[in-house]
Amino acid sequence: MNHPFKLKNAALLMALAAIYPVHAVAATGIAQFAVGDVNVRRGATTVPLNRGAVINSGDNVITGRAGQTQIRFSDGGLVSLAPNSQFNIDKYVDDNKPEEDGFFASLLRGGMRAITGLVGKRNRESYKITTTTATIGIRGSAFSANYNPDGSLNVAGEQDGIVVCTNAGCVELIVGEAVRVTSSDSLPVRTAERSNVPPLVARQDLFEPENPLFVQQIALPEQTLINGVLTGVSAMFAFGDEGLDYSLRGGEHPSDGEGTFVDGQMVKHVGSNDYRLRLVEQISSGFETVEKTSAEAGSFGTVGSATDPAFAGWGYWDTGRISYDNSGQQVQEANGGSYDFSLGVHYIVGRPTPLAQMPMTGTASYILIGGTAPTAFDGDDFRVGTLTGAGLNVDFGAGRLNAFVNTVFMNGGQSVAVQVSGYGYIDGATFYADSYGNGYYYGDGDSYYGFFIGDQAVRAGLVYQGYGSSVGTVQGSAVFLKAGAGLAFTEQAGMSAMFASTDDYLFDYYPRGDVDPSYGTGYFVGNQLYLHDDGEDSYNGYGYGGSSTYLATSKAVSQAGSQGNPDDADFIGWGYWAKGTIQSQYSGSSVEGVHYLVGRPTTDAQMPIEGTATYTMVGGTSPTATHNNTTIMGRLLGATMNVDFSNSRASTTINTEFQHGGATVGVSVQDTNMYVNGAWLCGNNINGFFTGNQATRAGLIYRKDTGTDLGVVRGAVGLERGAITPPVVAE
Repeated sequence: MNHPFKLKNAALLMALAAIYPVHAVAATGIAQFAVGDVNVRRGATTVPLNRGAVINSGDNVITGRAGQTQIRFSDGGLVSLAPNSQFNIDKYVDDNKPEEDGFFASLLRGGMRAITGLVGKRNRESYKITTTTATIGIRGSAFSANYNPDGSLNVAGEQDGIVVCTNAGCVELIVGEAVRVTSSDSLPVRTAERSNVPPLVARQDLFEPENPLFVQQIALPEQTLINGVLTGVSAMFAFGDEGLDYSLRGGEHPSDGEGTFVDGQMVKHVGSNDYRLRLVEQISSGFETVEKTSAEAGSFGTVGSATDPAFAGWGYWDTGRISYDNSGQQVQEANGGSYDFSLGVHYIVGRPTPLAQMPMTGTASYILIGGTAPTAFDGDDFRVGTLTGAGLNVDFGAGRLNAFVNTVFMNGGQSVAVQVSGYGYIDGATFYADSYGNGYYYGDGDSYYGFFIGDQAVRAGLVYQGYGSSVGTVQGSAVFLKAGAGLAFTEQAGMSAMFASTDDYLFDYYPRGDVDPSYGTGYFVGNQLYLHDDGEDSYNGYGYGGSSTYLATSKAVSQAGSQGNPDDADFIGWGYWAKGTIQSQYSGSSVEGVHYLVGRPTTDAQMPIEGTATYTMVGGTSPTATHNNTTIMGRLLGATMNVDFSNSRASTTINTEFQHGGATVGVSVQDTNMYVNGAWLCGNNINGFFTGNQATRAGLIYRKDTGTDLGVVRGAVGLERGAITPPVVAE
């Protein structure tokens, strides 16, 4: 039997042996380059790390203030270290034995960027990076991590997916998403901030890389200066404050569109339209020309050659024009073109994936490879911002996707972050998410429209529009590269949920969807709940009146954690939405700062009827404290619940703390006489339900008015049961 990976590793070791034969047997990897102050510590000995030096299991690699290094491991993996970093290789085994191989390391300070090798491919559970506050595991192949000056940790996914875990629970990340970890006892919080770690560099001068994973690192756009007319290309546009194209100009494959390029920038596109195209003046059918009218070059980029089936491009014009039926209409700013200056035009262009080449199953994550500088207009001021990150998560089998675009603008000397995100649908080679979806209103008007490009949808592009309260309408365009597997969309029946919002609109008294049986349906991406339909007549969780009610996040899920997976009977999940929407048949409204709890309530037949048990915390959301419409995040320190099943009573204590007024303020939320009614837990300021056979797990939402300027504390927590102690039988 052939063992190609073993032979490739052997070839690497031979190369190592040729350079450092004394250490070849124990070699873990080599330093592909080392710049500045870089040292390796082995036991009590510390020596400079030079280019080509061997790295062994147990070594500590340390970079100084101006030091940087990149290490290539025997399995083809890469690690790049930023200045002022310490990276300990705790245990490394690469024997082509999945059950024995392992990559276990610690990042104690500084920052790193990594692409995992064959050890992680053979068994992803054997790859772990430990930090002072969190553990990083892989679902794919690339990530970055760095410590901030305040001691917190930022972690970001860069290819496929990763999972970041603390004592409070785990958060899954897709390509382009990031979290900040403030302590080992707090759940990672999603953030738009990215790592500042140097990019990985392909260095093949020591030996030829034989592991394909090594060369499949993060790709940068190929800036091809294309000139002339490209045929078979479709385009989509974002027109100032006039909105987005709803469908492809030029149509899907085969496209009848033509793009004219000057030194890599598209300056004109001609193609068919239909009723879903966004125009200043609506036209039902025919051909349209969209062209650049400004003299300035504007921002733009392309990836792929002119003949590449996966060619894609993006760009921005200060002004533009739509022409149709031998007449023209200037694309101008808001109010139906009543102004004589434009708000700009963002575009994407490419060759749509033929339907026969579209994936019909599986998931994918996409990493940002290029995009325009976003623009914003509030009716008075026009701003140009910075595109700080973006990503797509696609479930081709379910025909669903979610996307986010992170932007930053300056307003009055202050940095304003605006995220455009949403959960959308795939239609052939196109995809979209507008301000309506799944029968509910997203609330913030976020929209994006785009299409897949190339064989097997290897690339994708979109135009987007969102809103920032202090900067107005935000627009831009972005192009992505397929990077690996993504998270699946699932609909889980029999799911109940409870919610608590920081605007005090919600604090559920009873599980939405009922308890036995539950009529609710949870809509998940991975283990993250993004929508819940209670499936019954209910109103704000009280179980009566009104009509079937949806609750959904308006943005990408900010925090999420769980015990188990959504299809497990004892699954319990928790999370936090920065903004959400609630809608019934008759009305809808927005809600702020929503903590959620979700799971399948234990059936009456499976509930313990006697004995006592203690439940301990397995995770929860970072608690919030709200006063005068200002909300701050705190730390969840712990939670315990003692349940007397014989007498249908429970007592609970939840401990939190906040940094407020220059001091650490502890807040304990307690309820000593909660009522147990089947799977339902009801108290004065703590409510929840049990999940699993014999109530193996439980979840709670809580609220406490501190009576101080800290305000009202809220959150959600998951717990797991210990052994049930039988009741004492009197003799």
